[in-house]
Amino acid sequence: MGGLILPRVKPHSLPQEADSLDRYGQPLDYTYLTGLYLLVNAISDSAAFIDGPDCVMGKAEHVFGKHDLNSTILDCVNQYRIFFSGTDVRNTVVSREKAIGEALLKFRDRPDIRLIFFAAMPMCLLTGTDYVKVSRDVSTELGKPVVHIPSNSLRAFFLDGYAEGLKGLAESLDLSGACLERKKVGIVGHFMDRTEEDHYSNLRELKRLVKGVGLELVSVWPDGGSLENLRKIRDAGWVISLPYARDAARVVAEKTHAKLIDLDLPWGVKNTEMWVRRLGEATDRQSQAEIFIKGEISRISRPLDFLSKTYIKGKKIMIAAEPHALLNVGAFAQELGASVESRVSVGRIPETVKNISSDLLPASVLERPTAGLLRREWARARDLGVDCVIASGDVRRMVNGEAAFVELGYPSYFYHALDGHPFLGFQGCINFAFRMAEEIAQRNGLPRPRFFEGQGEKTNALKFPLGFQGAISQAKSLRGEGHDHGGIDSELKRLIPRLEWAVPFIFLNKKFAFFGKPEVFEVLKPLVEELGGNVVSIFIDDSASYAKIKSSWGDISRELDLLISNYNGIKLLSPECAFIDFDDRDTSREGESSLDLTANLIDRMANAIMGKWATPLG
Repeated sequence: MGGLILPRVKPHSLPQEADSLDRYGQPLDYTYLTGLYLLVNAISDSAAFIDGPDCVMGKAEHVFGKHDLNSTILDCVNQYRIFFSGTDVRNTVVSREKAIGEALLKFRDRPDIRLIFFAAMPMCLLTGTDYVKVSRDVSTELGKPVVHIPSNSLRAFFLDGYAEGLKGLAESLDLSGACLERKKVGIVGHFMDRTEEDHYSNLRELKRLVKGVGLELVSVWPDGGSLENLRKIRDAGWVISLPYARDAARVVAEKTHAKLIDLDLPWGVKNTEMWVRRLGEATDRQSQAEIFIKGEISRISRPLDFLSKTYIKGKKIMIAAEPHALLNVGAFAQELGASVESRVSVGRIPETVKNISSDLLPASVLERPTAGLLRREWARARDLGVDCVIASGDVRRMVNGEAAFVELGYPSYFYHALDGHPFLGFQGCINFAFRMAEEIAQRNGLPRPRFFEGQGEKTNALKFPLGFQGAISQAKSLRGEGHDHGGIDSELKRLIPRLEWAVPFIFLNKKFAFFGKPEVFEVLKPLVEELGGNVVSIFIDDSASYAKIKSSWGDISRELDLLISNYNGIKLLSPECAFIDFDDRDTSREGESSLDLTANLIDRMANAIMGKWATPLG
């Protein structure tokens, strides 16, 4: 499950002799059922029923409200999407087919659930219960797909649970009535480990890549939406197989008679370029693909070159991620000029992945280490002078603020995407490089990068109000009170659900301070108040007052939750509290509305506060 117990490593504290954590410590791995739960989480009208004791619920608690703040697999009014039979050591030795069938039939009372994944804990297999027959019989009576998942908890990990779930769905789902169109494309095997904006923006980027070749993306398995969204793949003339669910993609293509295209992940410049080119070649759209690639490379080259030369080139990187991400993130970091000094695999590396690159051979990677071995690897990387670690929230707690940290993958406890931050595709290259650069800049006391830098755009004007009421008032004044404001309403409907959880969870009653120009503070103050925060101190950026500000800072900082400051203030105060670098340049961005800028700022403030939670003082 999530929440691995990984020890922090204090300087010069590593034992020379092997200890119990080296041999018996918890491995850097996550369970088979966790992968199934991530899949259920990514199909909005699905549920999982597990034949087993109540401990199966603990795994869901690491997804809901922790890794994915938009998750709906648990619910405060008991409308759960994860269920268990209550089987234990006393009743596991008796026949339970009837009882399990009756429990599954209770899904009649849940019209919101249209798909049930059904699995069993290994101990429940002792009496030879025919789970396949139970699934088939109940599915017929319910009129809903009941997908049986093999009980592989003892020998598989979370990516296997995810892949088996999609394979079972592909085998069980009725895809009849297909009307194949050669212009339509489906994708099977997208790893959507949460339903936050990083993954939704990945979906938008995949759609944009497919459109760039002149095709239409009609279905992605999964996409955070409903079962009906998945059924749309029956009309796709082409099925793209991604590495997280190759078997499921093959089954879908066989059932619909679509053409199957095996592609790797579009992660990093070269891999995305290859992805688009191979899609174009497979669908006889080579010329359109090359035109699209040329335009995208031209668009992203300048900002990537700026981020690389200014922040990333020559930096030493450590990566701990699941095998597919490990391979792709390492390749992209090297494209940006960084050197990968340490590679750690979350879970076992499949042989098919090892064959892709020598970077994942045993001599180059630490595979599924115990807590003790991971602790030693981090100590080794730290002594090598690693500048940035790219890994999950569990590893972040172990690193404890001793290097720049980009939180990625499952579980992400301290980084959440309120604003669109794709990491796939060409746009994902810019966004992920920007995240790396921003963390490295903050760690090294450098001015943070800004999106317009390196692109020839120059603006210092305060063009937009920040905050919801300010944005609405401005839009109405520009369009006139008598005009239709449906566009504003639709934008708010798109934005509010992404942000509403953050107000009580992160901002309510938090204490903020501000350092900078008065006109920028006037823009920020209404937003902080809308979020339920309190501005307790205001420092005007005036060099004549620096000594006075410095002397009063110590008492103020101890109770502060977030400092919003320009770079002058950050250099002056060296804050130990959470802070963000913000000035008048951040109040306008080409092609973005006031509400988009508001969402981006809220995202930055929230992640600064949560990031500090990962590194408690002392």
